[in-house]
Amino acid sequence: MGGIRSTMRAGRVAGAALAVAVVLTATGTLGAAPAEGLARTGTTAIAVPTTAVQSADELYVTSVYRDLLGRAPDAEGLTHWVAALRAGTPRPAVALSITSSDEYRTSLIVDAYDTFLTRSPEPAGQAAWLELMRAGMTIDALETGFASSDEAYLRASSSAGQWVAWLYSSMLGRSASSSEIGWWVQMMGAGMSRSDVSRGFLLSDEHLGSIVRGQYLSLLGRATDAGGLATWVQALRAGTRLESVAAQLLSSDEYYARATVSATQTTGAAPTPATPTASASPTATATPSATAAPVSGKPGASNTGVPAGRSLVPSGSITVTKDNTVLDGLDIAGTVTIYASNVQVKNSRVTGTGTDVGIWVRSGSATITDTEITGFENGIAGNGWTATRVNIHGSTGDGVKLGSSVTLEASWIHDLTPAPGAHSDGAQMQSGLVDVVVRGNNFALDTGVNAALFLAPDLGPSSAGPVTITGNWLDGGNFTVFCVDGNNGQYFTANISITNNRFGTNNRYGPLNVNVPVTLTGNVYDVSGQALG
Repeated sequence: MGGIRSTMRAGRVAGAALAVAVVLTATGTLGAAPAEGLARTGTTAIAVPTTAVQSADELYVTSVYRDLLGRAPDAEGLTHWVAALRAGTPRPAVALSITSSDEYRTSLIVDAYDTFLTRSPEPAGQAAWLELMRAGMTIDALETGFASSDEAYLRASSSAGQWVAWLYSSMLGRSASSSEIGWWVQMMGAGMSRSDVSRGFLLSDEHLGSIVRGQYLSLLGRATDAGGLATWVQALRAGTRLESVAAQLLSSDEYYARATVSATQTTGAAPTPATPTASASPTATATPSATAAPVSGKPGASNTGVPAGRSLVPSGSITVTKDNTVLDGLDIAGTVTIYASNVQVKNSRVTGTGTDVGIWVRSGSATITDTEITGFENGIAGNGWTATRVNIHGSTGDGVKLGSSVTLEASWIHDLTPAPGAHSDGAQMQSGLVDVVVRGNNFALDTGVNAALFLAPDLGPSSAGPVTITGNWLDGGNFTVFCVDGNNGQYFTANISITNNRFGTNNRYGPLNVNVPVTLTGNVYDVSGQALG
């Protein structure tokens, strides 16, 4: 197969032969690869061009085919793509067309069969997976299906522990400690599915980092810089397709210069595939770390979210059904849904893709501490939770949905990214609630959202409260705080107090919109210290 994906896995040979040799023709269809002019590099058949002198665009297209597909372009394909470049087609469009081809995607499917099932694909299975990728399935979703399949489980193990050890070896290229294996087995016993476990590994920083490093080494011939590594890992976790990442690197000025210069100097020589060095990621354990000290001062990047230096264990979505479960030190790609009492989520990161609720307490109770929640429609929802020193951002709806018997304290709600038409608030109350405390938080928002706090029991019923809003930094919105009746005067929440808060001036119409009885004392403008009128 092509060199890019195969160089990402420690111990795997770059450039294994494709099951089907196909090429892009001038019309974009697929045709047979030429048989003549082949040189052997390991097990890879690479066509050696006979042209003595090539233009820069010809050298570029040739390099893309070799680096991506492990072969030289056929004459029609070379002519077609060179003509497209000379006609003004941007390099990113050309590169993406090639990385989105059936040939490249077939190579990913073949590699998945080899990695997780140690066999070649059956024709019907290969065709089915290819059709799913054409329809939008990402490689991590495809590999989740393979890694969690009954065939992979039975082949790798006779127990959950052996299967988890195999995941560490096949996905991360290293052995696992007994505590790591024990933690995953415990999570599976608590209801985490094999699919969730597999996806957690595939979307972990450690695994995605190895993919990005492999791309850089294969395509750019160098190690990643720290900024590039972090950017691409986050993009892949958020749903960017591997094909798109490869295309952007292939179309970069750095790749173009390297392809044209190096190919000019070594015309006729097959490139040597780059083999990445396995990264030494910190070994995470299931042992809880010391809890960070209570927040001091205004909540922000330095005193909310995962404590600095804490290693995280990859995980997929988790459904908790056992009381007293502790989720500590996890990098969760997906949701946490709770149907149990006294659940703890701490020192963890929970990442979504713009929908769903990050942590949803459907029944029972939970404490959420020193955790980052990003990229969901709503960060936290449900009743019976306490969230302390939580960093919530990137929500397409609301930072949190307030419920009854909840406390939000010392947390940072910022940089929401409202979906079109969304009524986005930092924290929103739409029902008649009781026992709500919002204390010492920093709502650092702008006028792109509706409000920092929206308190309106539109869905009913009326309730006796209390709702306590105190000691917060509040900014953003049309009005920064809405505190109004519900459903045009049908429902009311009593015993609301808004006290000792510091308001910013980044709003459209003012700091407060209140039409119900509220205790308002000690509220000031943050910069000037002037009391709110």
